[in-house]
Amino acid sequence: MVERADDASVSRLPPPRGQHAGLPHAPEDVTTIGKGVVVKGDVKGGEDLFIDGKVDGTIELRQHVLTVGPTGRVKAQLSAKSVVVLGKVNGSIQASERVSIGETGSVEGAISAPRLVVADGAHLQGRVDV
Repeated sequence: MVERADDASVSRLPPPRGQHAGLPHAPEDVTTIGKGVVVKGDVKGGEDLFIDGKVDGTIELRQHVLTVGPTGRVKAQLSAKSVVVLGKVNGSIQASERVSIGETGSVEGAISAPRLVVADGAHLQGRVDV
């Protein structure tokens, strides 16, 4: 199912805490890759991940939520339960539940998920399999 959504539906996710207050992403136990951090290689995790820096490689969070923040730049193959894109992703995204692209989000690559939500103003270029 592909949905075109306004910002309100993308922000229906639980409210965040701490430095990311006001941004739609996973709550509480979230690991953050900050603006000044660059990661090259494979990232695997057992908790939710918020990326505001740069990641180049693969990211695997099969049972968790991956959020690419507004300043996040990801060039990778992504695999997660849910993916929220507010920054830029170049690569494939595979989600077992949902992919949401916010109004500031940009995805170039293949998306495979049972649900896709695209906010007005978002950029999506590539193949979609829902």
